[in-house]
Amino acid sequence: MIMERLRGGNRGAPESPPAVQKIWDEAPIARTPVAWALQWVWNRPEVTVVLSGMNDEAHIEENISIVETALPGSLTQEECELVDRVADTYHELMRVGCTGCGYCMPCPAGVMIPAAFEVLNKVHLFGKKEEGKFLYALRLGGVLRPGGTGYASQCVQCGECLEKCPQHIDIPGVLSELVDELEDEHLPKRLAEARKRMGLKPTE
Repeated sequence: MIMERLRGGNRGAPESPPAVQKIWDEAPIARTPVAWALQWVWNRPEVTVVLSGMNDEAHIEENISIVETALPGSLTQEECELVDRVADTYHELMRVGCTGCGYCMPCPAGVMIPAAFEVLNKVHLFGKKEEGKFLYALRLGGVLRPGGTGYASQCVQCGECLEKCPQHIDIPGVLSELVDELEDEHLPKRLAEARKRMGLKPTE
């Protein structure tokens, strides 16, 4: 039984990281990242059930169409080696193995842990640090949700999240590193710009 075959959606984004796309471009048959993931899972004869989180009808239709041709032994050895290379590249690029399950939430200090880790991973996957810093301000600065900020710097190292994480991530430790990487003296300016773009007043 397989679940999280897209790592919480990280491996099913429409745009793959450049280093990953370069490998996919070598494939003799062009497939979407979702198709590669499902095809690889169903290629294994021991798999009987795949649990897939689908957010809309298009996802359901896509998964059904892929599964119709995804059978044990349907991938060639060359294609399997290609997938192995992609997996290795993701492991090298991704900073934290968070699947976005949300079991660590709610955080007593208000940190939006899955959102913070998603932004951190995107920065490492795509190498766009300045865009990542703006996205961080937008997503964790209280712009997209009422009720205040959810910055990594709000972490008080209570450790409550540690026993809840099925991936056994050192959440407080990674949050501390995230602060050094994505929070700086220009964070208030980015937050103000994010609020402006969303049509919100600076003092709201």
